[in-house]
Amino acid sequence: MCSILAIHSNRRIASSEAFAQLQRLRHRGPDGLGLVGETLECYSTHYDEIELAHTRAQSPWWVGSGLLSLTGSGRPPFVAVAPEERVVVAHNGEIYNYRELARTHSIGVQENSSDSEFISRLIAKLIRKESVSRIAARLHAEVRGSYALIIHAQGKTYAFRDALGKKPIWYDETNGRVTFSSEPLHESAVLLPPSQLAIATAGKLHLEAIPLTPVPRVPSLRRAWEESIALRTAGKKHVAISFSGGIDSALIAWTAKKMGKRVTGIGVGVKGSHDALQAKKAAKAIGIPLKWKTLSEKEVKTIAQTIPGIVHTTDSLQRSVGTVNAATAAFAHRLGFRFLLSGTGADELFCGYGEFELVRGKKKEADAMRQRRVHEMWKQNLWREDACAMRASVELRTPYLDQHVVAAALQIPAWKNLAGTYGELRKNALRTLAIAMGLPKEIALHPKKAMQYGSGVAKLLKPHHVVTSRHD
Repeated sequence: MCSILAIHSNRRIASSEAFAQLQRLRHRGPDGLGLVGETLECYSTHYDEIELAHTRAQSPWWVGSGLLSLTGSGRPPFVAVAPEERVVVAHNGEIYNYRELARTHSIGVQENSSDSEFISRLIAKLIRKESVSRIAARLHAEVRGSYALIIHAQGKTYAFRDALGKKPIWYDETNGRVTFSSEPLHESAVLLPPSQLAIATAGKLHLEAIPLTPVPRVPSLRRAWEESIALRTAGKKHVAISFSGGIDSALIAWTAKKMGKRVTGIGVGVKGSHDALQAKKAAKAIGIPLKWKTLSEKEVKTIAQTIPGIVHTTDSLQRSVGTVNAATAAFAHRLGFRFLLSGTGADELFCGYGEFELVRGKKKEADAMRQRRVHEMWKQNLWREDACAMRASVELRTPYLDQHVVAAALQIPAWKNLAGTYGELRKNALRTLAIAMGLPKEIALHPKKAMQYGSGVAKLLKPHHVVTSRHD
């Protein structure tokens, strides 16, 4: 998990410029940094201790990375040797099944090897015989996890990300220079669609569609769900969950606890808010400790003022939801947690939004709306949550967006989530799964408000706004 950066130009650029850009992403990778160019490979555990000689190198391209160390070892960006040239790879994300993939592709990995080291070696192996667009399609099909990748090979710099766009890459083309980065470094930067491969050659940008891959068939939603939680908590005795007491976070907590993990719920909200009360009730029913921060009006408004600068939009909805995201991540960081399990994606997959009431009883329309919501998450929701969490140097892990969970959920017709199994409640398939796994019914069947309303944040930011709709 880290920040990633690449600059590809039609002229030579001083390494000091690349280091300056990495400094702007320091909050994403505070544990060290690396920069690779034509003749330089520089690594340091401290941003302020780069040797003067390393700031004077010149290269037409640079690939850099800042490290947030959670698993494995190694110094990103990784340089792998392919025939007659280096392949430089910068990776941001978590590839949870990388040891399985290493066996599949006959790539040896050590006990302390990281997923970033593995993916660089895999790309160096595949690039001998496959185009980068085919490699991107292969990773879309095979990887369980989230990733954004920058590759320099064959005189070009490439960028792409996972099929849902869980990890961001922004691109910008200005005056013969292309920049790829984890966050927008220029006003003209654009968020790369997950269906596209970006290619920089001699300072010019080209976008190419990544070939579509078959949707994996999985045995059952329950099996996919349990595998997803196991993968995202592997090697961790203690895990933290962004916890509001709703079905999404409660099922994560319940499943992780059943797997023997020590689970802590973490949440924020205004005094007396719906979520403050429900989170305490759910934590008690599940049997986990809850760390709750009560937000004052001043804190809410102070955090809200920072959100447009973090997510690069002035949209009022993104500001209010982002305030909750940012406050939760900052609180988790203060408690010593470096990653949070999150319920992101459940509303899209299981038709939780109030908008789905418009298609209740309409099978084709319900499926179409769900497909749209799932495949447009990258445009705002995934970027906002990632940006707000990483501002506090906290990684989000999203078990609902595991490749197999997504496939299993989409195999269930959307209308079944709206079929009235539990009265007016939506997310029927998820509630059925939760009850089958033993989650107490009073938690599994509890209606939930959207986080900006349930936390009480929206009311403080818009004092005269009246909430009339429920969010399951």
